[in-house]
Amino acid sequence: MPSDSSTASSSTHPIASEWQPAHAFIPLQPNEIQIWRIDLPQPASTFEACLSLLNADELARANRIRHALTRQHFVLGRASLRRLLAHHLSITPEAITFTTTSFGKPELSLPNAAISFNVAHSANTILIALSLHGRIGVDVEHMNPTTDFLKIAQHSFTASENATLNAIPNPQDRRTAFYRGWTQKEAVAKADGRGLSLATTSFEVPLSPAHSSPVAITTSTHGPTQTFFLTTLPLDETTAASLATDTPGQKLCLVRFPVG
Repeated sequence: MPSDSSTASSSTHPIASEWQPAHAFIPLQPNEIQIWRIDLPQPASTFEACLSLLNADELARANRIRHALTRQHFVLGRASLRRLLAHHLSITPEAITFTTTSFGKPELSLPNAAISFNVAHSANTILIALSLHGRIGVDVEHMNPTTDFLKIAQHSFTASENATLNAIPNPQDRRTAFYRGWTQKEAVAKADGRGLSLATTSFEVPLSPAHSSPVAITTSTHGPTQTFFLTTLPLDETTAASLATDTPGQKLCLVRFPVG
C-alpha cells in the first residue's frame, strides 16, 4: 500500500440491517445518520407535487435534463431533500436555500442550519443521507451487467485493489466487489467534499464482504489527513450502496421515504 494512500481499521458503529417504512417524517437525533430511500417509479401526481417545490433555477435545471429517468432523479431527489430539511428546521420546503462549494457540492445557506446532507441516485433508487454531526457522503450504483468494470478498475482502483479484484474467482462476486468498492470511493469523495476532484487512486477501500462494517479511510492527497468510516448499505443483489462519514459511532437509521 502506498504511504500516501489509505489505512483501514475496524470501528464500532451501530448498523441497521433493514429499511423501515415511514408514513411521516421522523426527528433526526443528535447521534444518528438517517438514510432515506425513494424507490422509482413514483406516481405522476407525486412528480408534479415535487415540481411545485422547486425554485426557478431548479426548474430550469430540470428542463435542461433530456433523459427522463435522470430528470426524475433530480426532481424527486431535490424536492424530497427540501421536505426533509424543512421538517428538521421547522420551515417550509420553499424556504430552503442552497449554495455550492468551489467543488460544486450543495450546502445549506441558512444561518444556524447545522445539518449535513448528501444525495445519490441510480436506476430505480434515490438515497438521501442526513446527519447533525460531521461530514457524510452516500453513493448508490446499479450493477450494469454490460459494463466492462475491469477496464474501469484499471484506471480507478489502486494496484493492490486491482490485484484483490482479479483474484476473486467467481465473475459475479468479482462484479459485486467492484461496485462495492466503487460506491465506497464515491461516498468518501463526496464526504470529503472534493467529489470528482479527488483521485480515486489516492486512497484504498475494502473490497471483501468481511469489511462491510465501517472501516477508517485516511486520505492525505490534499490538505490535512482525514479519516472516514464506511458502511455498506443493504439494497438488493443488483444494486450497491455505501455511506461514508468522518464521525464514527453514530446510529444508522434506514427509512423508506413517506408516501404523500
